Amino acid sequence: IVHHAIGSVRLRIAMHGAGGHPWVHAGAPNPIHALGIFIGLAQRLGDGARRQRSVTVTRMSGGESLTGIPQAAWVDLD
Repeated sequence: IVHHAIGSVRLRIAMHGAGGHPWVHAGAPNPIHALGIFIGLAQRLGDGARRQRSVTVTRMSGGESLTGIPQAAWVDLD
């Protein structure tokens, strides 16, 4: 008999930008940088001490090449 269960909410957060070459488009918005800031802030939503709520980044992806500013990136949260 289960008398207490944990609910789960899963979200995919995606960010998009123009992309480009890091030298030519230096300073252009980078979706992966923006998601990095988001991840840091999302971790504050958990309350580890009381264990009633947690936020976990389970997957992250983005970018098409090593030498380019990505056009899109996403993270999955649980």
